[in-house]
Amino acid sequence: MTLLEGEFNPDNISEIQLNASDIPNPPLGPTKAPTIASVKTEIIADEPQLVITGSNFTTDTSEPKPRVRFQLGNSQFEANLVTISEANNLEQLTVDVPNNISLGTVSGIEVIREENVNNLPGSENETTIEFASKPFSIEPNGEYILGVSSLKDELVVINRDIQDLTAKIAVEDNPRERNDWLQDVAVTAAGDRAYVVLKETGTVALVDTVLLRQVDANLDANKETIVLPAGAKPNFIAIGEYDQFAYIADSNNYSDGRGRIYVLDLNPNSVTYNQHVETIELDGAPLGIQQIDIDPEGKILYAVAPNKRVFGGNVEDASRLYAINVDLADKDSGATWHGVVARTETGNGETITGAYGVQALPDSEVAVTNLNSQIHGFQVFTLGKNGFEEKNTVGLTLGSFRDYFDVNNAKSIAITNDLEYGFVAASNYIAHFPHFVL
Repeated sequence: MTLLEGEFNPDNISEIQLNASDIPNPPLGPTKAPTIASVKTEIIADEPQLVITGSNFTTDTSEPKPRVRFQLGNSQFEANLVTISEANNLEQLTVDVPNNISLGTVSGIEVIREENVNNLPGSENETTIEFASKPFSIEPNGEYILGVSSLKDELVVINRDIQDLTAKIAVEDNPRERNDWLQDVAVTAAGDRAYVVLKETGTVALVDTVLLRQVDANLDANKETIVLPAGAKPNFIAIGEYDQFAYIADSNNYSDGRGRIYVLDLNPNSVTYNQHVETIELDGAPLGIQQIDIDPEGKILYAVAPNKRVFGGNVEDASRLYAINVDLADKDSGATWHGVVARTETGNGETITGAYGVQALPDSEVAVTNLNSQIHGFQVFTLGKNGFEEKNTVGLTLGSFRDYFDVNNAKSIAITNDLEYGFVAASNYIAHFPHFVL
């Protein structure tokens, strides 16, 4: 049994329901398989449960109780059966979903009934035979918007359709310590899983987006989070094409002057599912990596490395923008898979820029923010055969250079799909902390 941790608004939670329409009354009896009529998810007494309705789940001769089996990749799991009841001449099973699977990732769910059969009349030897229903799966409906609350170690869930708060899910590596510092979250294209970056513990948590709960990331060891290499300070995350790999930027600085991006295997059929499988190292990034993003075609991963942190610290020679090949077509060719294909300096020669934000755009373009620069606060580059070319720069100064009414310390970028408008989030450290030299 898995109790939900956090705050939930049941009225805003989307309950998944599958119905098998126009199903004729199936033949019943000990030689026939269970038949499923409908499936739905419910939150019952603060517990996420799966309710399966159908027939032939039990017979007069079946023993023991029916089982519910989940297929995730190459692994199978069985649920704890909570209740068996009857409704409208059908049987109803209420089950706890195992806490080491995300429900939307499961490829098949079956109801299993066992019968003891005597194949030799007059013999006392009996054979146990399994009768399994046709497998079904649950597809997420994608109705949620997710964000992180760093101070409270919570994943905030908003219902996209009604624009209202649905839940605050406790996501943690150190239970009840409130010191994991959630930094970023990314949802798979299939919408079945969310991966949450825990900066202070150097780990990544897995969240089931159907049942809205943190689940164990390791299928075998009952390990709650994905552990990154020692010393990692994970920052931002991006998920690649076809949900095969996730890329996580490390904001820590290392003595070798290289930045690090960690690669996680997200393929449920892989033996290294939800494990760190590779580290991409970037030269010329002594202060670590900030934001990363993947282009709309899924071929290029962009990353920025600052030359100065927000407060204090040394100023390095330049902030840099990298283009890394993540094209799955090159994965087995050994060409430039996970190699840097282009690199450039941001800020157009300005010494203190502190590159921070990045957003990939169509047509091989990419937008960058420079946190410590107002003159080159927002830049757009084009990636071509010969590397990067600067296309446009937008200063973020409003009015006089002597006032604080500006977009100071630009961070994240959000550009509309039609490329008509761009939105920049800023910290405004200059306005609030003028005594700091940035």
